[in-house]
Amino acid sequence: MKLKLLDLKKNIQKRSALIGIPNMWSLLSINDSFTDDEIFLEIVQNSVRTFDQAVPLVRIIKVYLSFNNTYNRYEFTDNSASYINGIIDDTMIIMIPSSIVGITRTLLGNWIPNTYVRTFIYDKPYLYRTGLMEGVWMVKGIFDHPLHPNLSQDNRFTDNSMILYMYNYGPEFKNFQDQVLHDTLRYIIDMNNNLKLPDLPVQLFEAAEQQADKLKESLDRYYYEAKQNGSLYV
Repeated sequence: MKLKLLDLKKNIQKRSALIGIPNMWSLLSINDSFTDDEIFLEIVQNSVRTFDQAVPLVRIIKVYLSFNNTYNRYEFTDNSASYINGIIDDTMIIMIPSSIVGITRTLLGNWIPNTYVRTFIYDKPYLYRTGLMEGVWMVKGIFDHPLHPNLSQDNRFTDNSMILYMYNYGPEFKNFQDQVLHDTLRYIIDMNNNLKLPDLPVQLFEAAEQQADKLKESLDRYYYEAKQNGSLYV
């Protein structure tokens, strides 16, 4: 349920080498002010946003809702960093929903299907006018994939640099990896257009452009199909 950024970086390097880019990271680190990991992190963050818009992360989380009498609301807080640090297990992860499909009570700690409470107003991360009582509730919602950079002091990835609920196998990962590779290639192509990088063959950027176009076409089809089947997510 977690994808380490070190593993993602290794996969992207391998795939870029297959299209004739021998060392992608030297291109990303051309600016001395930032490491290649910092630049790659910015690219991955953008890729996650793009991916989440079309392929939402739908989860059911168990959360204790405590009412704030001062502001007349409940508030969600994210504790996913505690999971990465080994403080809690994956069953205890709470994230902040982007939107909420429904809320229901638990029965012996389990989700009760088709018993949604929908009489609420949700303004991330606050929940208003719910008519709910304090206690443990199951919340079905749409979430952003939690991305935890956890860079070292010298701004390099560590074993705790990861994306949660993103597996390193299967069609979803393949398409997410395509998105990251596409965005990385586009960054390099745009950088060359702006700076005219020296000592690099024109053929390298032509190959990158062709590959980026192929990935874009494939991703557009995947995202279209995902949106057509969007009702399956909720």
